[in-house]
Amino acid sequence: MREHHDHHVFLDLDEADLEDKPPSLLHKILIGLGAVFMTFLLLSYLFPLQKIGSNLISERVDDTYSLNLEDGTLIVFSENVYNLLSATYNVDDKEFKVCLKGSVDGSLITLDDYYLPKIISRTFMMVRSEACDNETIVSMHSHPSGWCYFSKQDIRSYENLKERNPEAFIGLICGVDRFNFYKE
Repeated sequence: MREHHDHHVFLDLDEADLEDKPPSLLHKILIGLGAVFMTFLLLSYLFPLQKIGSNLISERVDDTYSLNLEDGTLIVFSENVYNLLSATYNVDDKEFKVCLKGSVDGSLITLDDYYLPKIISRTFMMVRSEACDNETIVSMHSHPSGWCYFSKQDIRSYENLKERNPEAFIGLICGVDRFNFYKE
């Protein structure tokens, strides 16, 4: 059996080794990077980056049911159309699709009519439906995740719609009052 002698453990230590030394530059850098990383983690939990990015690229509808796009286009929803979109967005956690109609007068788009195409299937991540007809100005669907970016499939659907109606474009509703539109 081996004896344990704790009193010999500290014999080789110099008293200067026990004094507090200022942290090295490397230590300070590592602590700073760790603090920045932890702050980033906390902020990304409190304010998801997806939501921040989506808010930057989408537009919020104002009190007059209209919004301005970066290219100067003014989109005006009728109260009826806007109420349908915002109410349907909150129904469940599945995507929906709606075909919006109205008029185009230069950079003014008025959306005052709609119809719901036949839905084939829908989940949280996708909606499959019949294509909107040739008089549709905006083929719109929802992203209940709040993600306001168009997918490759969205762009392919737009190209198909544009062949039938050159004035048409696609839209996303990614919040009760947040929209994104795409047109070449």
